[in-house]
Amino acid sequence: MVKYVEESATPSDRKILTDLYLNALKESLTAINRFNEEDLARQFMQYYDEFRFIKVLVKNEVAGFYSIKHMPDHIWLVHFYIDPKYQSMGMGTKLLEKIISDAKAIPLPIRLIAIEKSPANAFYLKRGFKLDHSDGTNNHYLFEHH
Repeated sequence: MVKYVEESATPSDRKILTDLYLNALKESLTAINRFNEEDLARQFMQYYDEFRFIKVLVKNEVAGFYSIKHMPDHIWLVHFYIDPKYQSMGMGTKLLEKIISDAKAIPLPIRLIAIEKSPANAFYLKRGFKLDHSDGTNNHYLFEHH
């Protein structure tokens, strides 16, 4: 398990988080012929200030980030990205367990969306998320506390 710390992202983190976002999405979106780097970067930056991003640092390097949004009937895990070079080290699992624990305390279910052909689908299914529906491009998941 790699050691990491979580910090609130700032406006000065906009570029590095955008780059990580693009890097994390490239393979999955290329597989469905939907990767447009300029459009994705513009969209991410356009909405950057609407979300409270938490950056994940490993030895002062941004290794990932996430954002959650509290909705009336659920917690929406809007962003959850780990730099591919830091994947499969247990960090994503630990972060997701913390998010689930925090949601359980409220208690609200968690919803998220993953690209249909993304390896992230197996990650979420393995951790108790259930496929709610698919829209042909994205899978919509739900985690309910029992």
